[in-house]
Amino acid sequence: MTARILIVDDMPTNIMLLQAILEEEFYDVVTAGSGEEALELAAREQFDLVLLDIMMPDQNGYCVCRRLKALSETRLLPVILVTAISDPEARAEGLAAGADDFITKPINAAELIARVRSVLRQKFMFDELSGPEDVSGSVVPFAAQLSGERDRTVALIDNGSALLTALKAQLVTFGEVRTLPMDGALDTICKMHIDLVALPISAQERGGLELLARLRGNPATRDIPILAAATEDRVAPIVRAFDLGAGDCVRLPASHREIEARVRTLLRRRMFAERLRGNVHLSLRLATTDAVTGLFNRHYLTSQLETMCMTAAADGTPLSLILLDLDRFKRVNDDYGHTAGDIVLRRIADMIAANVRGVDVAARFGGEEFAIILPSIGPEEAWQAAERIRRLIEKAEIDANGQCVRMTTSAGVATLTPGGELNSLIARADRALYAAKYAGRNRTETDRDGDGDAGWSGDMAAGFHLANER
Repeated sequence: MTARILIVDDMPTNIMLLQAILEEEFYDVVTAGSGEEALELAAREQFDLVLLDIMMPDQNGYCVCRRLKALSETRLLPVILVTAISDPEARAEGLAAGADDFITKPINAAELIARVRSVLRQKFMFDELSGPEDVSGSVVPFAAQLSGERDRTVALIDNGSALLTALKAQLVTFGEVRTLPMDGALDTICKMHIDLVALPISAQERGGLELLARLRGNPATRDIPILAAATEDRVAPIVRAFDLGAGDCVRLPASHREIEARVRTLLRRRMFAERLRGNVHLSLRLATTDAVTGLFNRHYLTSQLETMCMTAAADGTPLSLILLDLDRFKRVNDDYGHTAGDIVLRRIADMIAANVRGVDVAARFGGEEFAIILPSIGPEEAWQAAERIRRLIEKAEIDANGQCVRMTTSAGVATLTPGGELNSLIARADRALYAAKYAGRNRTETDRDGDGDAGWSGDMAAGFHLANER
């Protein structure tokens, strides 16, 4: 995982040390000697992460971090504060200023890289979910909403440590804290709604790290934020915890402000990720769904038809296609208006959706025309399915803005048999549909002659189309 990182420090020796560590891991490094220079670079160039020293003469790192988080161009740019100050309150202040993490000098290379990778993983995930759209404005609302959200449930994995007992008192700020023994914790968490897991990590005991790995590997728990709490002053378990997927690691004892800031950061990340995933799912629905009827659109149907035809050919099973066209629908729009016409289309779409199987694909094909793909269905069963829907539409009385509208539909059915041609399937179903129109409408016709003309010539279709409303 490579990335472009901006190092900000007024001491050249500190910059050289950080640069050497990061470039050894193949990161692309740019340096700045002051806060103002860093702000100018960040506004002008693209970075994935900022390593920001706190003690600088022009303005300290807290101020620079706040300014970065206040600018729309950089508010999503992750910041790790680097300082010689070991005071827990200094870490809490840095996190409260908007920093994503905090590392104390003297720098331990392994821990630095572990924290850098963890922050970058989050950043790249957000980038992937947000795509080309600008989501920078979403951060402030998340920060504002967090304190007003419902009480959460925090699972604290207890190994009998007095430090964890103290941590429990700090976590109650966020809601109910459920203390769970290490044995059986995974099964218990899977059955509960848990907003955050806090667990102990130690070089002497494997239980916490093993549970962390299993939480990240289980689909039911892999998205739960995890705060790993180191109960000893050793780097190895922290590095390992980040590698296994911990959202953050804290050394105990820690101040209440630091715990609160780290937990809030984890919860905001999760809320932001859920919002972005929701946006992605919405975009996918909009890209595949017809806005008027709620059925799939034509683009989705044709892509699915190609895939399902290949599957049918490979399995040696039939595949049928129904095209339905509402009879004289133009009169509804002319007599009652387009709003009433849309109501009619939605009502008929609902009837179609309620009368197909889960494996079928129903779509608005265009205008007042609908299509249904029926896998593993031959011509007779497909005709019966089309007839069932046709009769339902014929009997329906649709309330469209106070007007009772009655509709009929004509249907054409074609079946792709093993060895048949995909490209002709839609044309054949459409030919059968025109045959139904030509025969008097409100009926179903099946194209039974494969690639033949089914008794329906091009001249007949053209003449019918010109002389009659569909």
